[in-house]
Amino acid sequence: MGTYRGRWGVSRVLAMGRPSGWRRTLMSADLRLFWYVHMRMARRWLDRFMRVVTHLGGVMSTVGLCTALILMGPETRRVGYTALFALSTSHLLVQLLKRQVERPRPYLVLADRRVIVAPLSDYSFPSGHTTASFAIATVLAARWPAAGPLAFATASIVGLSRTYLGHHYPSDVLAGAAIGILFAYVSVVGIGW
Repeated sequence: MGTYRGRWGVSRVLAMGRPSGWRRTLMSADLRLFWYVHMRMARRWLDRFMRVVTHLGGVMSTVGLCTALILMGPETRRVGYTALFALSTSHLLVQLLKRQVERPRPYLVLADRRVIVAPLSDYSFPSGHTTASFAIATVLAARWPAAGPLAFATASIVGLSRTYLGHHYPSDVLAGAAIGILFAYVSVVGIGW
């Protein structure tokens, strides 16, 4: 395990020894952005807000929304099924990547971090909450374009909350967003309205 002498001291980082070249540059940028969001933006009111908003990307909220859309009636049923398909298929890839990449969560390897919520036991890359949020947001925006800005703003805040709370590096969040959008797009095109 290599070390990184960052802005906040010596911290253990990802496996595979000392990164070099472009990997080192990307990792350094990832750590600096993590530090900014997690430490520099820290406010008590944001701690409370982020603890709540992060659950919008959790299983209960996302599956609950899909189920509600399915049960609301024929106008929303297909949207609910499409969102549920995007959600479930995207999470197959998320779980596969978590097991293949095995990136430790930031609070397990970084010396300076804040403990805001209970630690999780699985791996960090990619962010499942962000994947779920962007999968749902993309399906909603495809069906109801007027809802797009609110849906994507909510998904973005969920993604930000994952780094703010210390659960994910920014690159985990970006990868999760990309996976969610991709699987939602394929679901919308494949299932249609």
